[in-house]
Amino acid sequence: LIFVSDAYAAFFGMAANNLVGTSIYDLITPEERDGTRQRLERITPVAPTVSGRNKVSIQGGMVRHVEWVTTGIFGPDDKLFEFMSVGRDVTSFRDVRNRLTETETRYSQAVHIARIGYWIWDEAGDRLEHCSIEAADIYGVTVEQAIERSASLDGNMASIHEADHQRYKHVIDDAYDEQKGYDVTFRCYRPNGEMRYLREVAEPLFEEDGSFSQTIGTIQDVTEQKLVEQELHAKQKLLHQQVQALQENEKRLQAQSRSLTELAENLDRTRSDLEIANQQKNRLFSIIAHDLKSPFTPLLGFSELLARADDDLPRETMRDYAQSIHQTAQQANTLLSDLLDWSRLQLERMVVEPTTLELRALALQQVMQFEAWAKRKEIKLTVDEPDRPASAFADGRIVETVLRNLVSNAIKFTPEGGSVSIGFENHGTLVELHVHDS
Repeated sequence: LIFVSDAYAAFFGMAANNLVGTSIYDLITPEERDGTRQRLERITPVAPTVSGRNKVSIQGGMVRHVEWVTTGIFGPDDKLFEFMSVGRDVTSFRDVRNRLTETETRYSQAVHIARIGYWIWDEAGDRLEHCSIEAADIYGVTVEQAIERSASLDGNMASIHEADHQRYKHVIDDAYDEQKGYDVTFRCYRPNGEMRYLREVAEPLFEEDGSFSQTIGTIQDVTEQKLVEQELHAKQKLLHQQVQALQENEKRLQAQSRSLTELAENLDRTRSDLEIANQQKNRLFSIIAHDLKSPFTPLLGFSELLARADDDLPRETMRDYAQSIHQTAQQANTLLSDLLDWSRLQLERMVVEPTTLELRALALQQVMQFEAWAKRKEIKLTVDEPDRPASAFADGRIVETVLRNLVSNAIKFTPEGGSVSIGFENHGTLVELHVHDS
């Protein structure tokens, strides 16, 4: 050696000046020295360059693999003058290659057990470099047929379902342009016409210099899985529809439940209203039965006296009897009128017909109706004189009924010798009518 570069010396772990003067054969392992000498001896002026690989010993006793290219330099007489050699460390590449070989062996065993086919595509030669028996079986062809039809794009796409052509080609082209892996599922026809679902997964392989060298991939028949997924999807869709139907039914049931609840509440309110109305009716009938019976007792009594009276009965006595009968009949008529008004209110047939009323005149009419009853109880029944005319715009029949009931109750519950008065008070546009008893 008459010259070595610093990088060359660093590879051997020595200084450059320590290597100058040594023989190249001293650096090569003994078992490869003869082979190296034979290759160098083949250098001629016609073929001045040879290449090869050697195992070399470096400082520390380690063995490395070197790939080299050597060119012979010849003088004017074609006599070999010297060698110029360039080399690189390929130990890592060989280690990777060896590990890859081991991995490939294990992988082949694994895919055979798992019934997954694999293949290797040579990117430089643009051809299928290797196809496993399992991969060919999945396509329903032999290994030779698989390699043969992959020689062209048409042959490679021929078995793929037409509807999947564009998607499959787009995935492959995109992976190649970006030098990345891919995972694609597609439909494929076997030579016997049977359609299968296949899943293809691939990854790129690169050389040490970063160049894209190969693509290695697997192919797996996933037809059963796809059929199960489709069946599961159909069942999920059916289940979703059933859930929606149940939700709709639940909504309808909830709406019906609310309607039934409202109906039950309405029925409860109606029943309660009917019970109250029935109680009021029974109470009213009890009062009417009592109050209506009361005037008939004197009415029957006085009419009987008149019927049995002699011709010599004084005229004044007969007038008193007749007046008593008339007042008693008026009381009975008043009770019947009240009953009729009540029934109209219950049937919502009461019609309000307001007119302008003179309230004092209306009060005097009530006094005339109850005057005889008041005299019998020695009750003083009077109507006050208002400070100014007391008139109102109201329904005379309703006001008369209210006033009649107030005066009747006042006479009924006032002890003998007492007094009952009807008075008026003007309050702007309103008139207050009141009944006072002692």
